[in-house]
Amino acid sequence: MLDEDEKTIWSLLLASGYLKVKSYQAYASDFGEWKEEYELELTNFEVKAMFRSMIRRWFGSVGTDYSDFIRALLLGDVEAMNLYMNRVTIE
Repeated sequence: MLDEDEKTIWSLLLASGYLKVKSYQAYASDFGEWKEEYELELTNFEVKAMFRSMIRRWFGSVGTDYSDFIRALLLGDVEAMNLYMNRVTIE
């Protein structure tokens, strides 16, 4: 399912206990579609520390162009941020 729908990762993290549901809301949209919104949070300090460490390793291994990501983030340049994250993921 992960190959077919990238949103499936949230269900996987929820089912495996890394995330928990903080709030849930179901409603009909203005166009008559049924919508469900979940607010998720990390389950505990250990999970938070694990993700923090993992993300720091991702950015730490890339080197000096990290400032390019920060600049793109501050400018709201989503395309540049995606390019950077793709490079990090490949590495």
